[in-house]
Amino acid sequence: MNVRAARHASAAHLLLILAAALLPGGSPAAAAPAGPELIVHNGRVVTVDPKFTVVRAMSVREGRVTAVGGDDEI
Repeated sequence: MNVRAARHASAAHLLLILAAALLPGGSPAAAAPAGPELIVHNGRVVTVDPKFTVVRAMSVREGRVTAVGGDDEI
């Protein structure tokens, strides 16, 4: 193998390794579930369940309510 071919092969291997390192599944942070963006405590949240339950706290992620309950639960 001449020098030019060896450099080309080394560059190709380096690019392959960099591409694999940048894949989202390769890091533990990508696997961890994301927490809520907003938590509301000490409030009065009326749920729209059959009983219209009133709770004191809720959490929101990506524009959706992810949990409702007491201050200690959320």
